[in-house]
Amino acid sequence: MWLASLLLRTYLKPVYCYFHRLNCLSTCLDLVKRCCLLYQDLISFTDIFQPIRTLLSKHLSTRTLPSPLQELHNQILEAISRPPVTRTRLVFEKKKPIPLKLLTPKIVEVLDYGKKRGSTREEREKERLKHKYKKEFKGALREIRKDSRFLAREKLNEVMNRDAERKRKVKELLGSLATQEGEWKALKRKKRK
Repeated sequence: MWLASLLLRTYLKPVYCYFHRLNCLSTCLDLVKRCCLLYQDLISFTDIFQPIRTLLSKHLSTRTLPSPLQELHNQILEAISRPPVTRTRLVFEKKKPIPLKLLTPKIVEVLDYGKKRGSTREEREKERLKHKYKKEFKGALREIRKDSRFLAREKLNEVMNRDAERKRKVKELLGSLATQEGEWKALKRKKRK
């Protein structure tokens, strides 16, 4: 659009080459015609092309133009000279819009310390049983740990008692062997003398 307007203004200024001017004008008018065909369905068509219509009708004389350019000029003016479309004003709607349906929140009574209570007797009973189950489970785990610690302690005591008994017996054996060896050496000495 702006290119066509620029070319038309260029044509109106004195240019030295006549054929160059006609070629530019032909290209310009062809572009304007294509734009008219392209945008003729728009509501704001007459407002957009009003400056070009003024430029073509008042400032461009068709007497000196060749006949193909005169026909093109007339076609463009006919396309642009469509009666303006009447527009209606934008108005707010009279009635209020219908609000969206929102989900109402479920209100649960919250007691002290952030604990919630179920609304029905079954839910309260279920919560009580769940709490009791957790308590019993923790107690059972505690007892199992105590039992396993006790068993480990008893095993360790047994192993230590067996080791102590074995060490005592080994000491006795070594002691008796030492006394026997001492007696044997004493006998040997007596024989030598």
